[in-house]
Amino acid sequence: MIDASVGEPQHVDAFLALFGESLSERSQESLREFASSGIEAQVKYAVDTWTEHQDDLSKRIKRLTAAADRLEGQAGRTDDDERSCPTCWANARLFACC
Repeated sequence: MIDASVGEPQHVDAFLALFGESLSERSQESLREFASSGIEAQVKYAVDTWTEHQDDLSKRIKRLTAAADRLEGQAGRTDDDERSCPTCWANARLFACC
């Protein structure tokens, strides 16, 4: 996507053509500028942010799974422990879906 945007500006012109005459020259130039240089930084930022979120969720899943395992293996669990265990597993499954 980045290579096509930066190296082949006809993609931008084809996209702009979809709008006919409804975009101002300033808007068209802004889009051309973004496609030629700004898009790379935005895509990199999005990938980095996604990776950070994914790492955070993975850590949460591991902590929740460990907590649920500890509760399940604990002798003489309290009523609070019994209520917490299903919650830990449910949270772990919820985060795993993301």
